[in-house]
Amino acid sequence: MKIQITKKHIEQGKRGRSTLCPIALALKEKGFECVKVNAETVEVDGTDLVLSKQEARFVELFDDGRPVKPFVFRLKFS
Repeated sequence: MKIQITKKHIEQGKRGRSTLCPIALALKEKGFECVKVNAETVEVDGTDLVLSKQEARFVELFDDGRPVKPFVFRLKFS
């Protein structure tokens, strides 16, 4: 599934809040209800998925208050 993190997601995201980070907001826009993101995984409606190095780096930079840019990634559901 293609996930697009937009400027809006970044502006509305909350640092250090696993359910309100930009990746979580983008997934909720896709219709998922329960989303939690940490530096290594994302839990989507009870399914744990591993983030790539790029996605994990985005989470780390965002939570540290450093600048991040919009990007697109694919999340694979088994």
